[in-house]
Amino acid sequence: TTIPLTAVGEHGEPIDQGTDDGFWKLSYLSIPLQAKARLGVGGTRPYVKAGVEIGIPLAGEADMPDLYATEPGARRVDDIKDDLASPDFCLRLAFGLELPDSPLRPFAEVSYSHGLGDFLDVADAAFDVKMRHRILSLSGGVWF
Repeated sequence: TTIPLTAVGEHGEPIDQGTDDGFWKLSYLSIPLQAKARLGVGGTRPYVKAGVEIGIPLAGEADMPDLYATEPGARRVDDIKDDLASPDFCLRLAFGLELPDSPLRPFAEVSYSHGLGDFLDVADAAFDVKMRHRILSLSGGVWF
């Protein structure tokens, strides 16, 4: 049994400002806790994993048009880390394929995480929206 600790990842959400678009850049430490069931025997084994993922926000920025600037095309970047809910919980489901008889023990996996609650935790009415993570991940590698 393993409990992998995923490295810092970045998630982004577009911001619609009416005339121009912005982008949220969010960095999380992601800790998946899941059970794994192997579905076959022999040289090639499919598997399924299910569980939860805990996300701890490390950084957050909102890059958007500066609507109050005098020069056209001006942008501003706001630090929004303090506005992110911590921790963030997601349900996680993964399907994969492993070759346990190979010397390198390669694997490939596709996973989907769906947030259970809002990741944005602000009292500001301008950001009073429901936002949940929806993450599709592809991974592969070798076990050694």
